[in-house]
Amino acid sequence: MNPGSEWPIHRVRETTDSPASSCSEAEKWRRARLADRNEQPRPFVRTKTADEILKSLADHLTRITPPATKNRQET
Repeated sequence: MNPGSEWPIHRVRETTDSPASSCSEAEKWRRARLADRNEQPRPFVRTKTADEILKSLADHLTRITPPATKNRQET
């Protein structure tokens, strides 16, 4: 597995925010940014309750799930 494949969105943002013009500069910038974030971490703050998240998921699944046909219901 590619080491950075877990968070591709963050990698894209870091790349576009980077002032670096070469790979080595980009690597130095990335390491400095990660060190700063590790020194001053921001905690994850939940903005929704578990019930709100589950309802949202159920609503989404209802929208994307095709209706059962008569043949599918019988089997």
